[in-house]
Amino acid sequence: GEQLESEILTDLNKEFVCIGLPEKSYYEAKILKEHPFLPSGDVYESFPSWQSYFPSTQALVNVGYEVLRMGQIVVAPLATIHNPGIIDYARNHRSEFGDVWLLANCKFVIAGGGTGLYWISTAFNVPNLITDKYELVNTTFTPADMFIPLLAWSRSEQRLMPFSWIIAQGEGWSRKKSLIEGDIKIVKNSADEITEVVLEMNQRLDGVWVETDEDKELQERFHALRASVPKFRFHESTRIGAGFLRRYKHLL
Repeated sequence: GEQLESEILTDLNKEFVCIGLPEKSYYEAKILKEHPFLPSGDVYESFPSWQSYFPSTQALVNVGYEVLRMGQIVVAPLATIHNPGIIDYARNHRSEFGDVWLLANCKFVIAGGGTGLYWISTAFNVPNLITDKYELVNTTFTPADMFIPLLAWSRSEQRLMPFSWIIAQGEGWSRKKSLIEGDIKIVKNSADEITEVVLEMNQRLDGVWVETDEDKELQERFHALRASVPKFRFHESTRIGAGFLRRYKHLL
């Protein structure tokens, strides 16, 4: 593992963060053959774009980290601007051993679109940040985890639906054709929202995040919305991003 790090990291004195997004190539090559989707599901509509994640990776590099793009069966190289601090591990170095070692030894994991690499990091008690999260029912990971979800825009009502509506839709609401081919348009996380929560996650882990009284109140109100959700589905310490919640507090 140390040899692997010496081969792919540009500075062994720096901590590193692992990031992964769902890849259509992976789903087509592996998941569809092993676990075919039901006709009522459409997983691809909720997939985020790497373009929305580049500013957050650059922000991490700017504060002293290296960022590793994780993944399996990726087709396109990572279109970064030749930044040595952003490493396309999935394209150039990937191995099963490397996946486990890096996800067990990084500072935290960014799992865009809820992609499943966080299951490995969770096993090693490494904190996870789930962005573009495709539901609000399941968030049972480590106590230090954070997330920000996809939102739902009603075409008929011309407004964002409240968090309570999203929770009521149950698992995988953003993959249900009855919704996304009907009245609901998926609203993905913006680059600013992703960068904001990535930096918040980093500051919380460093113990320098300053939480306001408003932040505490909004978190309590959000958790109260999930009172009817079985406790095994989410860790009570898992937090929704503070800036995200301030921005969308009208959805509480």
